[in-house]
Amino acid sequence: MSSEAVEHRRLIIAGTGIAGLTAAIYAGRSNNGPLVFEGDEPGGQLTLTSDVANYPGFPDGIGGTELIQDMKEQAEQFGAALEHGIVERVDVPEQRSGARRTPSDGDSQRPLRVELNTGDVYTCDAFIAASGASARTLGVPGEDELMGFGVSTCATCDGAFFRGEDMLVVGGGDAAFEEADFLTKFADTVYLVHRRENFRAEDYWVDRVMEKVDEGEIEIMRNTELLEVHGDQEGGVDHVTLAQN
Repeated sequence: MSSEAVEHRRLIIAGTGIAGLTAAIYAGRSNNGPLVFEGDEPGGQLTLTSDVANYPGFPDGIGGTELIQDMKEQAEQFGAALEHGIVERVDVPEQRSGARRTPSDGDSQRPLRVELNTGDVYTCDAFIAASGASARTLGVPGEDELMGFGVSTCATCDGAFFRGEDMLVVGGGDAAFEEADFLTKFADTVYLVHRRENFRAEDYWVDRVMEKVDEGEIEIMRNTELLEVHGDQEGGVDHVTLAQN
């Protein structure tokens, strides 16, 4: 651990999701030699997606993990350096000195000071935060207590653990429909609960799910909300409380 800068880069990027890697590819092609920190979830949420059907150039779709790996290799080919690290703090000179920036300052606002959670410090001329998004939870009773004990935000990660059981997915957007479709590989029946009548998901995912509905693998519950998750950490989820709107 060091408070002194261990390396200076023209550009540092935090995040290796599709945004961070796209930035790394462009920066590498511009001969900026970007340093990219992968964070604690390399690849971001796209690695949880089994079938990316709306990315240009892949008419038959491509797996999220495969797409991210290809982008990493492409970024490295153009001179990007990928390293594991979690950016904890970014300081600019005016924050450190208390001075205010004026239009005449020019490059006096450089370098930026980037500190990792390990205590290592880097400096750079420019910094891109591509930290991505996190899963949205419902905030209902029992959700936090049973997270990891039957409650999950990642079907790809956890679906196989509940093979042969009934599973319930909450939501009406692309993520919910994709998860429901994926879980039919393992579930006895997948129940898709949505609080409204109409869905926000793209027609592609709606059509795929409706095919599974016709085949008896998915049951849709419209105008229905999840109110509470019941169970305990020893036995997992036992049942849920639903209410129709």
